[in-house]
Amino acid sequence: HSSIYPNPTKGIFTIRTDANNIEIEIYSILGELLLKKQIVGGLRKIDLSRQSKGIYFVKLKHKGKIEQRKLVLQ
Repeated sequence: HSSIYPNPTKGIFTIRTDANNIEIEIYSILGELLLKKQIVGGLRKIDLSRQSKGIYFVKLKHKGKIEQRKLVLQ
């Protein structure tokens, strides 16, 4: 299980997860891949402050499972 906060965000947000090794992908509303990272620990700060305001999708991949969350950038 994972959480993303704050959401909506002004640009910098945190992904918190119980999983130890997880892959994060962040996509624009048009499906463009903006960021791909590995989280080894349980917390990771992500900075999207250079991106346009709008809706983004965060995909969390762990052991074949995919969680998708909507993130609002204000």
